[in-house]
Amino acid sequence: MTAAGEQTRLPRLLWAVTLTETVVVAWAAILTFFLPALGRRIWAYSFPPFNSRYVGAVYFAALAPLVIAVVSDRWVPARVVLQMILTFTTTVLVVMLLYTGSFAWGRVQTYGFWALYVALPLNTTLYLRRYRRVLRAAPTGDRLARCAGTAAALYGIGLLAAPQTFAAFWPWAVDAFQGRMYAAAFLASAVGLWRATPSGRPSERVAVGASLVVLGSAAIAGLLIGAATAPAGHGVDFASAGTWGFVALNVVLALVGGALAARPARSG
Repeated sequence: MTAAGEQTRLPRLLWAVTLTETVVVAWAAILTFFLPALGRRIWAYSFPPFNSRYVGAVYFAALAPLVIAVVSDRWVPARVVLQMILTFTTTVLVVMLLYTGSFAWGRVQTYGFWALYVALPLNTTLYLRRYRRVLRAAPTGDRLARCAGTAAALYGIGLLAAPQTFAAFWPWAVDAFQGRMYAAAFLASAVGLWRATPSGRPSERVAVGASLVVLGSAAIAGLLIGAATAPAGHGVDFASAGTWGFVALNVVLALVGGALAARPARSG
């Protein structure tokens, strides 16, 4: 992409759709993270509080690059954000199709949830294909981003293939449906890390880095809030190596995101 192309504003319809998605994701993040009891009653499917707060953490992580894309209103960083959106929503849609029986079909919200996850991959694919020449960019040459992206992709694939095995160390029980849903966050992060270009395009690195920082930080915060508010006998075992493995995983995500976002500032 040329420097002029990078500064091109987004098509108005795409910007409006992204703004709408930002509002919906913000609502979903607040609902599932801070109001899990209400979320369980009105969400498209039911989940216990720990699962709910992790879903909220994932949505807060998705919110960060969306806000950056909407505010910047330019193809850079929106091109990387769109690729992350496509990966996330397509993965979620595939899992939804595999687990249609897990949804509360008696709720109107369920049909809206499905409509959203059918429309978003189609809309994103349309724009990425239509503007593919404008959006062409080489993968990152950053070793940190490549290595972290590969690790995130492998873990995401593991969650898809054997969710209860790859999430066995998590501090709460993760069933196959939830584990496969969680895979979308790691696969989208991998795509963002692979496509985050070198320091000449710092806004892309900041968008991806912010997503990882928020995901890691919010996941740990959700764990602590859940542990503090859980009924007796349903909390978190902080003596378990698995719990600290989960904390370490999210600390690494946040540190990688911070390093990725900070590098452009150091390079000037």
